[in-house]
Parts: sequence; structure tokens; C-alpha cells
Amino acid sequence: MDARVRSRDTARTMSTTRKRRLRLARVGQEFTIQRDRLGRWLSARRRYGSDATRTPLFLVGCQRSGTNMVMWTLEKAPEVWPYHEHLISPAFRNYRLRETAVIDRLVARAPSPVVAFKPVCDSHLTDRLLDRHEGARAVWIYRRFADVANSNVANFGEHVRDIMRWIVQGDTDYLDWRGERLSADAQELVRRCYRPDMSLFEAACLWWWLRNRFFFDLRLAEDPRVLMVRYEDLVSGDAEAFRELYRFAGCGFEERYLDDVFSSSIGKQDVPELAPEISDACAAMQQELDATYEKLRDARRGGAQSS
Repeated sequence: MDARVRSRDTARTMSTTRKRRLRLARVGQEFTIQRDRLGRWLSARRRYGSDATRTPLFLVGCQRSGTNMVMWTLEKAPEVWPYHEHLISPAFRNYRLRETAVIDRLVARAPSPVVAFKPVCDSHLTDRLLDRHEGARAVWIYRRFADVANSNVANFGEHVRDIMRWIVQGDTDYLDWRGERLSADAQELVRRCYRPDMSLFEAACLWWWLRNRFFFDLRLAEDPRVLMVRYEDLVSGDAEAFRELYRFAGCGFEERYLDDVFSSSIGKQDVPELAPEISDACAAMQQELDATYEKLRDARRGGAQSS
């Protein structure tokens, strides 16, 4: 047999073997997750019983803004029963929340009093989620736009620029949830800023702007069922920011819950150059988010002191 053919067949066999091992590893990881989850479920059921009130909690915001970190930290509290976007998830299908009746059933059957979901792809539906699910609360997490954009480029690559092109072209089939509830003003900004040769970082910055715009379009700052949190405050050691988060969620707080929280992700990468219009839009949005967050935070802390 020709040496090149043998080499090609060997490489193909190695590739197939590697893929099989990866699949088995993922299956093994899922098995471990579900096994541990069963043990936690039994423990929580014994602790809280079946008659306690259940509160659905939705963690929302732009992708790569810290929702995973918040979920991992919250679920250390025994009062929290989490639903992640795992391969095997009764709460999600293709990274979107399942039907209202399904979520209500999961909440009713949960073993812990706080039932946390991370429906980031449904963040633009936060107002509807709160109205659909009795007693629901939401946490909107936002983060510095340059860090979010760098992380989105690293994780999603060319896809972020595709989204901007689809918006400009009106390709609703490709956009799917990404195009839902986009205002005319938001679409117009993308049309003005889009260039076929725009950088992935520029596209990711526009994506950050679009997703965080929903916080204001949905008037979530005025909704007492919503807590706005700033990622940088959480990871920089502001224990009071975490205490407020846990109080809002309805569970107790312990300092040890923060053992795995680090600030090394802040400003981790350089900020590439941005087109002036994109830079101005993101800077204005960042300023608006920060001002709103600080106003809401100061009002909460002032109210707590007076009471």
C-alpha cells in the first residue's frame, strides 16, 4: 500500500478515535452531572419538603456578561435549584426556555425554594417571562462592553459579523431569536454602522449594544421584580453587591460562596480600534447603564439604611 494512503488512513482512524473519545467524555460528564444532581435533589427535598413556595429566578443579559459566574455562585446556596443550558436539560431546547407550562411544572416540582434559570437567548423577553410566571424575578447582568465583545469574538468568531449582515439584509430565518423585538432605531443603528469588512470586534460591540438596549426598551429599571447588577462590582470583591443579589433571590449569603470569584477577567485583552460611530454608541450605552445601575444601587442601600 502506498505510504501516503497508509498515512491518510491512519490519520482518519486517529481522528475517528479522538471524536469517539470526546463523545464518551461528554457522555461521562453529563452522567456525573445528573448523578450529582440527583443526590442534591434528594437532599433539598428532605430539607425543604414539597409545600414551600417556589420562586422562579431568571438570569439574563448579553452573552458573555457573567451569567455563568452568577449562576455557579448562586447555586452554592442550598435554597437554589439551578437549571443550566446543559445538553440534557428539561428546561431548555436549543438554548431557549421551553414552553410556559413546562417551566411552571419544573418550578412546582423543584426541591428548593428558589428555582434559577439562565435564559440568555430569551433576555429580550424578560418582561414577558416575569408576567407569565407567578412570583418570578429577574437579574439583569451587564459588563464592560470591550470585555464582552472580546469574549464573544473568542467564543463565536465570524458568527457575530453574520448577525449584523442578517439584520441589514432582513434575513429573519437566519436571525431567529436574534432578530426578535429589535426596535426600528436599533436596526437603523446597525445599518449605519455595518460594513462588509467590519472587524469581528466591531460586530461584537454592536451585539453588546443591541442586547443591553433591551434593558431600557423593556423599562426594566422601573420594574421592582428586576435587579440590575454590574459584573465588575461582583468580581472585584464587593461582598455587599453579592449580599444584595442573594437577598433579592431570597436566599442566605455566606462569604465562602465567593471562593471561586476572581477579577482576572477585567480588561484581560487589549481594546481594538473601533469605528467612531460604534465607539460613540457603546460609550453612551455604557454611561447610561452605569448611571442607571448606580442610581438604583444607591436607592436600595439608602432605603435599607433608613429602615
